[in-house]
Amino acid sequence: MRVLLIGDVVGKPGRQILCRALKLVIEREKLDFVIANGENSAGGSGITPEIYQEMLEAGVDIVTLGDHIYRRSEITPVLRNEKRIVKPANFPAEAPGHDFAIGKARNGVQVAVISLLGRVFMKPVDCPFKAADRVLAALPKDVRVIVLDFHAEATSRNILLSRNRQETGEFRHSICRPSDVIMSRNNPPRNVRCQQKDMPCQRVRSQSSPAAAGG
Repeated sequence: MRVLLIGDVVGKPGRQILCRALKLVIEREKLDFVIANGENSAGGSGITPEIYQEMLEAGVDIVTLGDHIYRRSEITPVLRNEKRIVKPANFPAEAPGHDFAIGKARNGVQVAVISLLGRVFMKPVDCPFKAADRVLAALPKDVRVIVLDFHAEATSRNILLSRNRQETGEFRHSICRPSDVIMSRNNPPRNVRCQQKDMPCQRVRSQSSPAAAGG
């Protein structure tokens, strides 16, 4: 299965290259599923309903968001009603948006997408480990692939999330299976790997985004 994970699509320049190139890349690389982060797609901060639709039309299957999710108030109805966009699952339950999204890949496989925020050097949010346990327990049994977009400022948070925490009671449902991927954003370590011996997770993908902000 071939999955493309796109970090922050930033402003107009990011949207333009997405719309111009993504369908060509999907065809050339025979991609089964595309996930893109859209939290900075509107003028470098936030997302609008029009931009969300633009990203879907460009070929994105699921849009993830981060700490800039609510910068544009007009996105709130989309967050409440649309099924192909996710909020960080460790935001309060009252915050508009869905904790996960499920899409069917081009090869027929069911893919679940989750977004989480770190808590170091960032505004207060709920524990990402407890949120992950809650969401993983709620996923349908037929979901074969889980992709996590983890937005963290501290390298230690990215490494910690890549570890299997079953021995301490954290991550009881273990997001690190052979079929799962973690994408770390916001200055992630370049060489993040599942470091614990005999850990089932094969790799952790890191994604940085150098795109400049625009209109």
